[in-house]
Amino acid sequence: MYILSLIINLIIVSILLLDPHYKPVGYFMLFAYSLSLLGFVYKITKTKSIGYLAMAGFACFIPIGVIGMIGMAKLMEDQKKKEFISEMDND
Repeated sequence: MYILSLIINLIIVSILLLDPHYKPVGYFMLFAYSLSLLGFVYKITKTKSIGYLAMAGFACFIPIGVIGMIGMAKLMEDQKKKEFISEMDND
């Protein structure tokens, strides 16, 4: 869901940047899109604050951004489960 949402958001940002009347909005959405790309960084670092920043980027793309937010929440929940299981295995 995360990748699908990124693709749809990229299309939206591209359309906004191509239209001269919506170019200022396009720049704002480009910033939000760059925040949502932090989801890839989250996959590598597993830092919660980066995950929340990625979710904030998706929040600007309502209603499509909700799909990305759900995807990021699932990634964060899966990481939490892995940490819990590894802690249980170590005990």
